[in-house]
Amino acid sequence: MNILNKIYIILLVAVFVSMVFLVRRSAQKTKYKAGTFSAVPIHVRNLYFTDHRSSDLGYFYDTDPNYFAWRQVDQYFENDRIDIPDSLHIEYFSYTDSLFYNSILPLNRMDSTWKKYTSSSESLVFTLGVADKGIVKLWCSTPSLGTQLILNEQLSPIKPKPEDLYYKEPLSESRYITEMFSLLSDSVKNNIRQQLYIKSYKDSNDYKLPEYLLD
Repeated sequence: MNILNKIYIILLVAVFVSMVFLVRRSAQKTKYKAGTFSAVPIHVRNLYFTDHRSSDLGYFYDTDPNYFAWRQVDQYFENDRIDIPDSLHIEYFSYTDSLFYNSILPLNRMDSTWKKYTSSSESLVFTLGVADKGIVKLWCSTPSLGTQLILNEQLSPIKPKPEDLYYKEPLSESRYITEMFSLLSDSVKNNIRQQLYIKSYKDSNDYKLPEYLLD
């Protein structure tokens, strides 16, 4: 066997292995919905899922700081043909304390509850809840497994970097906060001043997903 034939065989084997890998990776792809609600007005800068196996991002719809209610989701984003996530990236400004939050939260694949969902052949529905003082909760739902809490964290506020303070143009921290508050309705700003949104949701771990979203 000459060198040219050996090269052809090596190339054929490489192509075959690549095709097998792509087929297996395609079979691992799934679709899932992702929605969010908040108990307090927030300005979300970044919110998405990632998985270490690919560059796929799982998206949420942008939230409106003037419309918020605990356990009420306006709409779910359809993420199609994508890897099941292993991390949640969240960055937002909270109006009730005028603080910035930014974190990457890993989803523990060794957790027995989360493991049931990652091995399920059913479509997944993720629901994210954000409350005062950096409270972040994530639920996962399927028709057979129901809805269970898979992530429960309290984020610490961060000192914003210059890139965190960009809104149409680079701003100082105080100017950025002023711009953020200009997005709010007068009634919401008045309620913030009266501290009407201050309530603890630390132990609020139950969520019931509307059944039509499981179809």
